Amino acid sequence: MQIEFIRKLKTFRKEARIKEILAERGDQPGLVHIFSATEACLSYQPWHDKSTHRTFLKLSSGKCLHYYFYFIGEQFGLCYVRVPTWAPFRLQVYFNGHSWLTRQLRQAEIPFEVLDNAFLSIANPEKGQELADGRNAQTLHDGANGQADAHHNGLDRCDDGLDHRAGRVHDSIDAVLSMNPGADLPVPSGHRSPRWWAWT
Repeated sequence: MQIEFIRKLKTFRKEARIKEILAERGDQPGLVHIFSATEACLSYQPWHDKSTHRTFLKLSSGKCLHYYFYFIGEQFGLCYVRVPTWAPFRLQVYFNGHSWLTRQLRQAEIPFEVLDNAFLSIANPEKGQELADGRNAQTLHDGANGQADAHHNGLDRCDDGLDHRAGRVHDSIDAVLSMNPGADLPVPSGHRSPRWWAWT
């Protein structure tokens, strides 16, 4: 697999490119694609304080090469890991809560219909709600740790482990209209799930 370098970030849509690849590849688990791009990042620079005569690393900002590993996980569906090449190597693991729920529904053999990133129908919304409610922080931490281990070979040197922080978390509720002519109210699809999680 070749690494695709993104030269113009403002005009390039990674999601659209991944959609093209998935149309040919299918949605079986495994590595889908790798992008690289030069982006802003936090880093350190050597600093010498002339008044105290101390030399230390000072937090700074700059631009470095980042890698985006897009893959389909058994449990979480389509995800990606963003890996910077400069210290402090702030890894980000993204996944879509809807993709996660579709994997759970398939495993539970519950029919459903989706359009883009929305559920149009779930055959058993009560069971769908139960599956969505079963997601917990420990499961997400374990999944993030697994992907961090797979995409960064220096983590075994970190005595304190990883610091998890949730970012860009968006709650969403899909409403599925009942096909029952006698029903007056829409029936919720049965899940409330974050669209994206970022682990750093």
